[in-house]
Amino acid sequence: MHAPVLVLKDSLKRESGTKVHRANIQASKAVADIIRTTLGPRSMLKMLLDAGGGNPFG
Repeated sequence: MHAPVLVLKDSLKRESGTKVHRANIQASKAVADIIRTTLGPRSMLKMLLDAGGGNPFG
């Protein structure tokens, strides 16, 4: 079994409450808006290609 990969620092402060709850809702709405704009007609995923038909980002 592999050891867990630590992404966050041990000294990180954990928060909870209404403020965090609202921030999570706002973040999920932003992600939903991004995903919604990538969907084309008939829910087909739109893809960005460069002039040569390749990935313009990499």
